[in-house]
Amino acid sequence: MSKMKVGIDSYCFHRYFGEVYPHQTAPDKNMTMEDFLAYAKYLDVDGVSLESCFFPSFDKAWFKDLNGQLDDYGFDRVYAWIAAKQADRVLAVHGPEVSSFEPWQSGDRGSGR
Repeated sequence: MSKMKVGIDSYCFHRYFGEVYPHQTAPDKNMTMEDFLAYAKYLDVDGVSLESCFFPSFDKAWFKDLNGQLDDYGFDRVYAWIAAKQADRVLAVHGPEVSSFEPWQSGDRGSGR
């Protein structure tokens, strides 16, 4: 029998990543993706879901560092993006990341998975 795994979605911390809706109060401090992962490690969860809209960079070096931190913490991982109904809002803000995922669209995912 498999055990149920517990994880945290980075979107749960969207206010700490700077996405604060008009009816919400902004937190006293912001959080980086690295801070989020460290907090998830502190909570001893099995894995994390990472919302790409909170990635500070789409540079290969940043992803290499991210992957290293995920490996060091032993996290299962889920890549999450957007719901179709949010596409216009997200593309207006995060358009550059769309072009960075062209290899995924073509099926060429490389060896970095």
